[in-house]
Order: sequence, then C-alpha cells, then structure tokens
Amino acid sequence: MRWTFLRIYSVTLYSEDGLYKPDKFPQALEIVYHRKIKSKALVKATKEQMQHIGFEHPDSEVWFEQLSTLWPDIRKGDTLLFEIDKNKKNRFSYNGAPLGGISNTDFSEGFINIWLSPKTSEPKLREQLINF
Repeated sequence: MRWTFLRIYSVTLYSEDGLYKPDKFPQALEIVYHRKIKSKALVKATKEQMQHIGFEHPDSEVWFEQLSTLWPDIRKGDTLLFEIDKNKKNRFSYNGAPLGGISNTDFSEGFINIWLSPKTSEPKLREQLINF
C-alpha cells in the first residue's frame, strides 16, 4: 500500500488451500510495515477503513478501544499478523508474539474486509490479494 510516493505496508493473504474464498476460514493477513505508525493512528485508520466499506456494528467503539490497548506503536520492519480460525475467532500477533484478539466474530469479518471487500479503498491491492 502506498500513499503518494511513500510505501506504508505490504500485505499477504493466507488461506488453507492458498485460494481466496469469501467466508471460508481459516484465513490470515500478514502486514509488514515500511514506516513507523503510532498505535493511535493505526486504530484511527482502521476505524476509517471499516466505515469506508460500510461495516457498522453496535460494539465497534468498544473494539477500537480494545485495539488501542492491544496494538503497540509500529516501527519500520514490524509485522502484524491477523488470523481467523475456522470458527471465525480472531487473534493478532506482533513480530511473532501473541497479542490477543477481539472476542466478537463480527470483528473478524469487518477487519479482514478492509482489504477484501469490493468496497475497499484499495481495489488494486484487493485484486492482488485474491489473485483476481
């Protein structure tokens, strides 16, 4: 993902058979960051992107508060891994260390669809992720 000329991050989608199938889990997104990002800015961007795709949930503000305590500040070269298991439960890892997750399976759908929804703000990146 780029913003003007700056590389922000690289993202890879993983699935059990290597193919993207909507609503077929397990799936994982690995995000490798190419610049520093404060946790607060990352949570804000996540919220904005969920709103952009039209994902709304009555618990979303609670989720963003949880993310602000869950996610650390990001440094260049850091990796954030988001995994969804076959039951749609999620968890985050930071540079290989477990961080925890959001205990609502609806969050799993909202977060991963920032990149995979047809309404994403980055349609070319989506095409690359789903091998379209």
